[in-house]
Amino acid sequence: MGRTRKHVGRHGHASSSQASSLARIDRHERNAALQQKAATPPPRETKRYFKVRVRDAGTLEAGLLPTDTVLIRLEGIKARKADETCKKESGKSWPCGAKARAALTLFIRYRAVTCTVPPGGETRDFAARCSVMGQAPGLGDATRRRRA
Repeated sequence: MGRTRKHVGRHGHASSSQASSLARIDRHERNAALQQKAATPPPRETKRYFKVRVRDAGTLEAGLLPTDTVLIRLEGIKARKADETCKKESGKSWPCGAKARAALTLFIRYRAVTCTVPPGGETRDFAARCSVMGQAPGLGDATRRRRA
């Protein structure tokens, strides 16, 4: 059987050329791991809001008193204004903004809304990704229910 030989110096250690190549591999692996860790953004802080009101299909208001009301614009949702109307292919107009607002209101249903806090901290008006019991608002539920 052929065995691989390890070159060992006088003191029982690998030669300096082997040790430097081993150190070089460890350093490259460590640098790659550090770069990957740096590329992964830290999770953003979240806050739970109660008694949330839907202003339109892309904007929420949270707070008990008018002085402490926070306006949250939902990131990732292109929303219609509540009073906006749309036209069908047939030319008939329909209240698409009111329907979108009603769908978001139905989705939230008096439950708490959890939103990411902006990097600088909460302000009176900010954009955030929000969810209700782990589900993000979107077309999913209300559209599926209507089509079924």
